[in-house]
Amino acid sequence: MAMEDKYGRATRMKKETVMETKDGRKIIMHGDEVMRLDSLLRHGDGS
Repeated sequence: MAMEDKYGRATRMKKETVMETKDGRKIIMHGDEVMRLDSLLRHGDGS
């Protein structure tokens, strides 16, 4: 998975990093999808 930094850029996450969603659920980072997120941020998802 990947996240946006405070400037809106895709940033790499360390494997097994635990994140909490706004609704309180926990998500564990497993993969590295920085390039996919970067592409979506730059070009949109086609919708």
